[in-house]
Amino acid sequence: MNLGMIYADDINQTNESLFTENMDNLSLNAKEYSMNSLNSSNGSTNDYKSIETPTQELNSNISKINDSKLNTSGNINNTTDIISSSSNSSESNKEKVNENLNNSVSTKNKVQFAGSSLYTVNKSAILDAAAGVKKFVEKNNRVPDYVIISGDKFSMSDFLYMLSKTIVNIANKSSDSVKLSEYKNPSAPQGTAVKGKVQESQYIDLSKRVVAFYEKHGIAPNFGKTNLGNIQFQSMIDGFSRILNFVKVNKVLPKYVSYNVKSSSNINKVIPKITGTHGLTISHKPGNSSSSSNNTNNTIYGNMSIGDIKKASTELKNYIDSYNKVPSAILVDGKKYSMSEFLYLMAASIEYVYSGINKDIQSKPVGDSSSTVGNAVNGTLYAKDYIDLASRIVEYIDAYGKAPDYGISPVGKLQYQNIVDGFSRVLHYVNVKQEIPDYVSYTGKVLKSVDVVVGNTTAKAPVTVPSSPMNSKYDGESLAQYLQATTNAQVNDPVIQALAKKITAGCTSELSKAVALFNWVRDNVGYSYYFNTQQGAKKVTTSLSANCVDTSHLLIALSRASGLPARYVNGKATFNSGNVIGHTWAQILIGDVWVVADAISSRNSFGVINNWNTKNPTIYGKYASISF
Repeated sequence: MNLGMIYADDINQTNESLFTENMDNLSLNAKEYSMNSLNSSNGSTNDYKSIETPTQELNSNISKINDSKLNTSGNINNTTDIISSSSNSSESNKEKVNENLNNSVSTKNKVQFAGSSLYTVNKSAILDAAAGVKKFVEKNNRVPDYVIISGDKFSMSDFLYMLSKTIVNIANKSSDSVKLSEYKNPSAPQGTAVKGKVQESQYIDLSKRVVAFYEKHGIAPNFGKTNLGNIQFQSMIDGFSRILNFVKVNKVLPKYVSYNVKSSSNINKVIPKITGTHGLTISHKPGNSSSSSNNTNNTIYGNMSIGDIKKASTELKNYIDSYNKVPSAILVDGKKYSMSEFLYLMAASIEYVYSGINKDIQSKPVGDSSSTVGNAVNGTLYAKDYIDLASRIVEYIDAYGKAPDYGISPVGKLQYQNIVDGFSRVLHYVNVKQEIPDYVSYTGKVLKSVDVVVGNTTAKAPVTVPSSPMNSKYDGESLAQYLQATTNAQVNDPVIQALAKKITAGCTSELSKAVALFNWVRDNVGYSYYFNTQQGAKKVTTSLSANCVDTSHLLIALSRASGLPARYVNGKATFNSGNVIGHTWAQILIGDVWVVADAISSRNSFGVINNWNTKNPTIYGKYASISF
């Protein structure tokens, strides 16, 4: 029986949705040399537990299911800039000799060609390279001709050895570097259509036999022979790269890797050559297996505990039950996440809970799906199916940076919103029962999204905010920067914290908090004319007199201290007096709208400007902090 899947209707839709299938057992062989046979280890197929169909009892424990998922597909759109090499293996002996010679150059070269002498590459560099190759294959539907790691150039034959040896090392709980010898390219890479799943014990066994083959014969295997077909040299590189990319992200080996490589797949048509033009350079910092861009995201998004995700999922479920709609965002510990971002966190949590992993999950920016399509589904999605779906959603978002449009499962095509609904119910059950349910049921409704944020404590009805041309639509960017303390908006200062708590006492919604804070600042802080910052938020609480900049500092600091994202807007406005003056005001995020908040005039209210012309201001920018 197939597990729950996300499919693409055809090859041109794989960037919007996922396509994977399952697989059974694996063994390996190589070809061309009489001593090339790589037979499966005895008993290797008995090292993992079978998946049993869960019972109908909701409170049954399914911890015996043992599948963290990882998907590999050969069905990725081709790009127009790829020059395909011939897949014909009957090239002349002269060409083969020349190709081998090209792979062996002097170690005196600054950029070293692998295979020329012994070379050592550390684990973190190999994980970075695996992640780079994974992305390269997803974009180009072929493996690169070579990889350059820390300035050194390696053939893909060397790289397959690196991948295989690293998988073996990790399985043996070793972080040893990989030493390379002089390895030749495979004589004639070839394979068949391969569709299915390679379990963890099987791909570890495969990796061991690949390493043994290299070390015995000094050459890369042409293919790995399995009971589903022959996994060609290039496809092994692809699958092993995905395994180590999973390790790079999750710090553990995946429970399986899936293949869906058709005989017509381009990935195996293009034979990589170290002298080719489609190489890949890996940016690697020694001792750090994370790229600089990931480090940047860490500071913006941060980690979230599984406990917080479960609690937020309960609030999300309650909101959907009350309003029959999916909110556009959710606020967790004062940080706002789009529903696509929270879907990623829920999917990863389901993987972790099921696998017994108890560690924080790194949040990340996730784009919305391109469109929302799906059918009214009515039926039961069993645990093995929704766990599989969650795993592939994580991989899809990691690969494409956006949520999928839909998921096809045994109960039908699940629309994006219905996936959100189902996952929230799974994690709510975990939150209450401390175990994963055997199934989640769908009752035939197709949900819609609504522009509203679900907060930390209670689910809220859709919010209507004052309409103004000075409002802005939230675009899905990270909100962490709009909740942080700055030099002049001292969010964490006890004075600011206490005042914010006092002003918002009894407020039960974002809107009521924002209105209360705005009214307090407007009614208690008088206007003083001077340029730029002279006080900052904390001093204004005692002086109770400020210009537009310092008034904005205080309103923004109080808003952020209350868990409301807030930012500065700077521009030039035409006031009722006729004067055109540089001006600074605030915007506070309510639902999915940045609502204008200018508290310098008693004639203004939250979301409404009456003391200057809102039809023709000049806007210089919108900022998390200002330096003037």
